[in-house]
Amino acid sequence: MLLNYMNVFFRVITFIGAYLKFTMETLFCRFFKIPPSIDSDNHSLVNFGHAVHYKMDHAPTQFLICFFPSLLMTVSGLVAYLSGIIPLVYLGVKPTDDFTGVVSYPTYIMYIVFTVIGVMMLSNVFPSITDVRTMYELIYVLDEPHPFVRFIAFLPCMYSYVGCFMERTGLITVILTAFPILMINLQK
Repeated sequence: MLLNYMNVFFRVITFIGAYLKFTMETLFCRFFKIPPSIDSDNHSLVNFGHAVHYKMDHAPTQFLICFFPSLLMTVSGLVAYLSGIIPLVYLGVKPTDDFTGVVSYPTYIMYIVFTVIGVMMLSNVFPSITDVRTMYELIYVLDEPHPFVRFIAFLPCMYSYVGCFMERTGLITVILTAFPILMINLQK
């Protein structure tokens, strides 16, 4: 129960990423012609910020539903996060220039905004736990795929499980927020 409330808390804090993740999952569900679910059991705090759809009975489609929105969120989040982190941490951009003393708050604030948007997007990268469990059941429990397919799918399944836990508890948000603060303070 506490995990569900932590999940909602961090989703509200990272509302931009939660909304974009929901939008991407909905678009990919429509692309693969998966109807949305109207079952009230699926609309719980566990799936907050995720598109709720019917369970798939085909393992490759379920894998793609989990993989593609996560990949797009990761790439777009990394672009925003790195475009803010690199100038702030590694290039040493500050509100005032050390040499001339000129104040450049708009540039500094722009880099902070890019970093915050990147944190919001990277904090909502992973699929919902119900999608990951369905993918795991389809690959390892219900279907009898080739052992090579099981071997190849093992790392994405475990990565998704660990990522879902980190996302629900807010560890990703804390780590992504603490990293630039720590690095900036270490440079002083």
